[in-house]
Amino acid sequence: MFNTIKTVCPLLLVCIFSLVVSGCVETSMMYQGNLPSTAMNLVSLQRDGSHSGTWETFDIRIDYKYIFQSADVLDISGQAALSEHYQMNYGNLSRLDVFMFFLDENSRVLETAKLTRAMTGDVTEIMTFSRQFTVPAGATSLSFGYDGRTGSIRHGSSFYELPLKKN
Repeated sequence: MFNTIKTVCPLLLVCIFSLVVSGCVETSMMYQGNLPSTAMNLVSLQRDGSHSGTWETFDIRIDYKYIFQSADVLDISGQAALSEHYQMNYGNLSRLDVFMFFLDENSRVLETAKLTRAMTGDVTEIMTFSRQFTVPAGATSLSFGYDGRTGSIRHGSSFYELPLKKN
């Protein structure tokens, strides 16, 4: 009996460790090679001067401003906020992660960057961001995306806009 336990325990630990490690994916590699949905408006990267705009879906509005500090270093700042639909119909926000995607000439994701995350749980929270990124070689445009949930696990609503298409 003792020999069986000595054999099974290490095997079980290796299996658990393998499951945990295989579930960990670096943020920059998330969605790599995927295409944005039609709702994910593309922003052409312009390397001269300062540029600003608004990226908006039914769920969220992102106001941004960017400038290239050098040939491959991008400074981006702005703010993200949930749409009035969520602000009027939901009491709290369980989670919200906002991403930026660097895209190639074929609109395929080269790299994913997390821009900001909701921290207060308040649906009216305005999430500000100011980040600097090294732009991957071949990036010609960018887009934004998000993954969030309002309410509680039992009585909430999930919402997202992510580049999930492989083809």
